[in-house]
Amino acid sequence: MAQPLPLWMLDCLKLSSSDLDLIPQHIHLSRTYFKNFYGKDKPLKVYAPIPKYFRDSISSLNFTFDWESFISKDEVVKIDPMDRVKKQKKSKQEVEIIPPENAIPYFEQQLLSEH
Repeated sequence: MAQPLPLWMLDCLKLSSSDLDLIPQHIHLSRTYFKNFYGKDKPLKVYAPIPKYFRDSISSLNFTFDWESFISKDEVVKIDPMDRVKKQKKSKQEVEIIPPENAIPYFEQQLLSEH
């Protein structure tokens, strides 16, 4: 089974999700990061160049990829997994349950208050 692509990428390629088997998909570990490898706050970053088959796919899709720019802008960002949990908890909204007999007056009032 092919790896699902984001909808924006499918749109750019003018494909539907059923067309995924038509395009090559690659996973490439381009960088490995070893925190404190040379001592405190002295990391080691190891980069792996993009393989030829990967570059060929990029080229055939008329995409561009500047390897030197990628490396120069590369930044390791610490992500706290608990941030995601906190955001999910904050995003929950209270739901007001309206009995059917009150629904029409309620929505009329909402519409009037918007104008």
